[in-house]
Amino acid sequence: PRPPNSWILFRADMLRDPDFRAQYPNAHQHVISKALSVLWRNASKEVKEEYERRAEGAKLQHMILHPDYVYRPQRK
Repeated sequence: PRPPNSWILFRADMLRDPDFRAQYPNAHQHVISKALSVLWRNASKEVKEEYERRAEGAKLQHMILHPDYVYRPQRK
C-alpha cells in the first residue's frame, strides 16, 4: 500500500470527528468527500502544513517498513 498523503490524513481525521459526522449522518461517501474537499481547500496554511508534516512522517515510516516498495500503477 502507498503511504497516505496530507489529504488522506485530513479526510481520515475528519471522518473520526463526531461533530463533522453529525452534520452528515446518512450521507454517501461522495457527498462527504465533496464537503471535505471544500474544508481542505479553505483550510489555513497552518493546518495544511501540519498535515504535510504528518504525511512526511508517514512516508518515512512507510520507507522503513517497506524498504523495497516502488509505486507501480496498474493499467486497467
